[in-house]
Amino acid sequence: MRISELLNESEMLDEISRPPLVDARRILKNAGYEHLGSGTLALIFAKPNSSTCLKLFLTSDQAYIEFINMVMRIPNPHFPKFKGKLIKVTNDYYAIQMERLTPITSEMRYMTDTIDNYTTDIHYNGVAGHITLENMKNIEKKQPGITEACDIIANNISKRRMIDMHSANFMMRGNVLVIIDPVAY
Repeated sequence: MRISELLNESEMLDEISRPPLVDARRILKNAGYEHLGSGTLALIFAKPNSSTCLKLFLTSDQAYIEFINMVMRIPNPHFPKFKGKLIKVTNDYYAIQMERLTPITSEMRYMTDTIDNYTTDIHYNGVAGHITLENMKNIEKKQPGITEACDIIANNISKRRMIDMHSANFMMRGNVLVIIDPVAY
């Protein structure tokens, strides 16, 4: 029996190999993973038809680590679901397994600016403007719990972090809007 048969993929990555990020791409591709997408500081991979994906992100993205820790402490239906532990693969990048989500629908895209404005206002000023509050009430009717998710982010992310909730930082879990990466720096 091979050791790889005894360990799941995250344990193999954690305990056996620590490839540089450039090699991790090749290793994952050779293992049957597809590259699903990229961000400024991250890469996402998944096996076809898998319900989970693997996010690799640079260690310089401390804001994302803060977000992961917050989500694991304070769950909300509008936050992603992480599987297992955050793994520091090398000094250059981390890996974490998370649920596989789908791209945001065009009808949801219009909501993201309001959600960003609301969260940013609460984060920095403690209050949101009247128009933003009215718009959030309408979004809340379609996405129950989204206001609470924004309040959690605004009140639990360090003030030195920048709120960064543009449409590329949202995805869907069925019909539920999911905030996947709301902070930067």
